[in-house]
Amino acid sequence: MKILKSFLVAWCFYWLLQLILPVRPMGEAVLLGFVIQLIFVLAVTLGYLAVERWPDASADMPGWTIDRRLVLIALILSAFGTAALAYDKIVVQGIDYSAGLAVAREQWRELGAEREGAISSPASALGYLLSSCYIAAIVLFPYANLGRRVIVYGVSAAFLAFANTVLTGGRSTLILTLLFYIATRILMGRRNRAGGPAMSRRSRWLTLGLVSISGLYFVFIFLQRADAAGVSVTDYSYGVLQDLGLFPSTWLEDMDPRSMLTSLLNLSVMSISYFSHSFATTVAIADYGYENNFATVVFITALGLAAKLHIIQTPNTDWFLAGAFPSLPGAFYLQGGWGMLILTGAILGVLTALSKCWYRSAPSILSLGCLTALMCVLLASPILFVADVMMFPFVMFQFGLIYLIARFIK
Repeated sequence: MKILKSFLVAWCFYWLLQLILPVRPMGEAVLLGFVIQLIFVLAVTLGYLAVERWPDASADMPGWTIDRRLVLIALILSAFGTAALAYDKIVVQGIDYSAGLAVAREQWRELGAEREGAISSPASALGYLLSSCYIAAIVLFPYANLGRRVIVYGVSAAFLAFANTVLTGGRSTLILTLLFYIATRILMGRRNRAGGPAMSRRSRWLTLGLVSISGLYFVFIFLQRADAAGVSVTDYSYGVLQDLGLFPSTWLEDMDPRSMLTSLLNLSVMSISYFSHSFATTVAIADYGYENNFATVVFITALGLAAKLHIIQTPNTDWFLAGAFPSLPGAFYLQGGWGMLILTGAILGVLTALSKCWYRSAPSILSLGCLTALMCVLLASPILFVADVMMFPFVMFQFGLIYLIARFIK
């Protein structure tokens, strides 16, 4: 039941943040927004429990291991893809990273708009196909009996994660990496495959360090954007909160804007609100009404890739709050109303439970990849539909690729 418990803990923590953060949604349908999210959580829970008949997979699989070469292969493929991505961004597109990541990301966005979504070069396609293979490596670490190599491989994976994050100028790649890492740790439970501790003391410190660095990186991006806009941190924070559909509490607004404490507090509130503002978006969706929406809100990444391959026409993804985090239930409610919301929750719960059963009965890189991916969808559901993060479809392709390589070298 660790998977379901983790899902429920994530939602409870998210709702707790809504209560303690000194911000409030601009919309009026706060109760309806909460009901939308609560019904989704109940639907997932019931769907999962309807299938759940076995103990957690990690309890009954003490002997499953993989060839350690697969982890190295995944890291090499990731390094090769990252190099291709860097070549495309710097040489082909001519993006200047010296002016800061915020400016570089804006250049990347403008160049993409000029191409009207077309692929910039073959190096770009190769880069996106392979660059995030480090995520598959991270998921496979506990199953490869790496010994002391795990530190070297872990640092290598972290470097590749940050390199990809810098090259794309955003945060979604790093968020996706952390989600897969957390899902892997949840599956591992208290004990590893050999019956020993799931995490050594050194590994715990490494994990804490990586999470801390990730948090500092998110804050650094905000500071760079404030600097690029030429405004103070406090003014930038208020502007971001407004864009996120949030009002700061009165006592926060009344603080001295020239104080360093005020700047630090506003920076902290803005950083946390960036990830938790999805409740405000869900409230705005409830105010707007799903019957007024005619745009595509979910599976936009997969549909966008299909459009680039000329399989379908380019979908209209310009919904009324495009760019905001809608939470998974908010997105599916806006897309199809109550029926789609409940059906999506139930299907997601059933699929996760079935995937766990598949992984338990036939452990493989493919079944592990599917289970961790579904866990990422569940864990990120308070914030967004993680399958619409740009790298997610490529990560699924990479799990399939490593699975085929494993069968070839077996």
